[in-house]
Amino acid sequence: MPKKRSEPAPSPADKTPQAYKNNLAQLILRALYWVEDGMHTNYHRRGGVQLTHAQSLVMMNIGEGIRRPSTIAERLGVSRQAVHTNIRELNRLGLIDLIPDPDDGRATIATLNRKGEPARVLAIQVLEELEEELARRIGKRDAAQFRRVLEKDWGEPPVFPVEGEEDSDPA
Repeated sequence: MPKKRSEPAPSPADKTPQAYKNNLAQLILRALYWVEDGMHTNYHRRGGVQLTHAQSLVMMNIGEGIRRPSTIAERLGVSRQAVHTNIRELNRLGLIDLIPDPDDGRATIATLNRKGEPARVLAIQVLEELEEELARRIGKRDAAQFRRVLEKDWGEPPVFPVEGEEDSDPA
């Protein structure tokens, strides 16, 4: 049985420092994999369409109200072509409709349709159950604290000075 993505993947020949394996980004990524793997498994078992990772990310953005492919591409850090490929596939699966963008006659926007909206509702239900299961596993207090930390406004990512760079901040 293959190892779950949410578990660290050490090997005897692995020379990666432990500090790198347990940095904040790696820990958040493993938590994301746990949620995503649980989401895909349970969503599909309940009759949801099997989606790729990329399709899921596009659907999450559309569910948040982000409907322009160019904006989705910017948020995901991928090309517009990659997003358009996924949007066409989601349209072919019958989850979204493509309609003319009222603000730009040359463009289209993606919207959930009659099949896509129940899919969104099922996804939310599965995510809520995953959160309940996490609370059962790690404790309600820790799960609530984890949620509070994630809900905080972290501000913009910092830009640290580079050695030899002049300080341009007049403050």
